[in-house]
Amino acid sequence: MSFCFLKNKAIHRWLFIMAAGLSFSIIIAVQASEKQDILCENTKQGYVEELPKKVQDWVLIICTEVGQALSPGVGDGIAFWITHEKQAVFLLQAFPFGKKLPDGVVAEDIRFTRFAVREMTGESKFKTLKMWELGFGRPPSEEITEIYQLSTQSSFQGIFYHLFFYLENGKPEWLIVCLENCQRSVQVDILY
Repeated sequence: MSFCFLKNKAIHRWLFIMAAGLSFSIIIAVQASEKQDILCENTKQGYVEELPKKVQDWVLIICTEVGQALSPGVGDGIAFWITHEKQAVFLLQAFPFGKKLPDGVVAEDIRFTRFAVREMTGESKFKTLKMWELGFGRPPSEEITEIYQLSTQSSFQGIFYHLFFYLENGKPEWLIVCLENCQRSVQVDILY
């Protein structure tokens, strides 16, 4: 799927145009690369928590002008997280999107903490597949072989995030990000 997708020149041009007009959160990250250490390589010790080994190829922690964000990793090749409904590039920020940092708070204060990952099996896998069906509006692909949940917490107001990775042939193809104990969610297609 990914090889054919990127070989299509019209789609490839669309990705380039989309990358040139990215959403506000990604523009912040791109602008930060000029001024800041976007890969968080020169941050103070302990600022970037290590991701669980299972998801290190799927997720990358980046540093922006409003704190950390989670973006697609590059272990399986360059990927884009695209919201299913609006077809927009997606990043998960530790600081709520569109808000201004409060006085006295700096970007280095906003980060992700306490990462944990678990494979969904049995009843939890069944419920997670139902969540996929509700979110994407169709039955889940029969090719989904594994589902992993990555949980983390933002240092800003203790917000919890749960990311559900749906794997097809051992590779993440879809993602559902749950906010507020899954009262709100974002469905994401992963494009390689």
